[in-house]
Amino acid sequence: MENVAKVLAALKAQTEGAEIKDDNLIVLSAGLLVHVEVAQAEESKDDQNAIAVVYFWLDHPSFEDALFETAAALGDNLDDALENASKSFFAGIYSTTLEYLAGESSDMPCLPNGQFSTVFAGEARQWDVVESDLVFMGEPPLDCKKGYLPMISEQLALHIGNKPLYYIKIYTCKQPNGKIICEVRINDVASTELSAMLQDYVHSWKTDSLHSQKQFYFLSQKNPQNPYPYSREEIEAMTIATAKLFGEYDINDLFADEDEDESEAQIELEDKILHIAKNDKCLAAELRIFLPEMLSIYHFDAPQLESFSINGETVYADQITPWHWMYAKLIDGFQSKELAGQSYSNLINMSSTCGAFAQMKDDGSDISQARFAISMGMPDNYKIR
Repeated sequence: MENVAKVLAALKAQTEGAEIKDDNLIVLSAGLLVHVEVAQAEESKDDQNAIAVVYFWLDHPSFEDALFETAAALGDNLDDALENASKSFFAGIYSTTLEYLAGESSDMPCLPNGQFSTVFAGEARQWDVVESDLVFMGEPPLDCKKGYLPMISEQLALHIGNKPLYYIKIYTCKQPNGKIICEVRINDVASTELSAMLQDYVHSWKTDSLHSQKQFYFLSQKNPQNPYPYSREEIEAMTIATAKLFGEYDINDLFADEDEDESEAQIELEDKILHIAKNDKCLAAELRIFLPEMLSIYHFDAPQLESFSINGETVYADQITPWHWMYAKLIDGFQSKELAGQSYSNLINMSSTCGAFAQMKDDGSDISQARFAISMGMPDNYKIR
């Protein structure tokens, strides 16, 4: 508690109009709550630096989820290390979050007027961009660039859907042995594709010592069009209800005979899912088709689906508003025992990937490194949202 109090005091000293309550800093003017936990705090020994690792959660009513950040820092003593961790947090996501909440838009290099453009469901979208400074650990390479977004902007645009806010976190690191780490996260979900785009740049750093960088971006949609009609809580409830429904059937009844397009049980299941989805045919199709694929990938420890085909067109999971809500709740439902085993086996057996993954497992293949493509057939009236 004493270490948490030191971190909170350091943050309060840098923040106007803030007060400390329990283990939280409350920024009254911004309506922002910052929760702090000290994960590691070790005093210096044998003339070695002290180290502090601090966890921060930033919560605001406009955020889909609380934003999570870790700050690790060294110091001559523990107080120095804790203060340096606080400074690292302040220089990165914290000051950027305050800037975003203040409604200020930064002037982006290579991006006109601090704006970002995407196309979603055939319609143009415009985004205001708030960019953090680069947060360094170690001496920066001489050839270090000033920002990451221009390096990935074209491909990033394909991941952006119709949510009012997207939060981008970029972390890169080069170790003395030449090993590198590159990670791009969108709303705290890692993108393998975007992360790989930074590898050549980080490999090119001319440094013999450990060096890492972090950068954060907020993309806020200007004049949002056709906002998503359901809350996360509603989607989570529908996800659990649909998964339970799958468990009510004998799996053999859910497969049609050769002479029929759909079995009676399939037709009944689809009707009940449509009722769960409040007669929204697009959402009902997503619940019926997405959940089996999600659980199959989880069960076989396959790489997360980053993109797939829907009716012949490539779609990114990040674009589909309820995708990550459904996935997180589905997995949590089974881990917490809210969902039972019959739902688990039926969902996996209804997926298009189950047979292929099971064969790979029998062959001794490493499914976690598998490359695969999935094509999902949706109703003709399906619209991505």
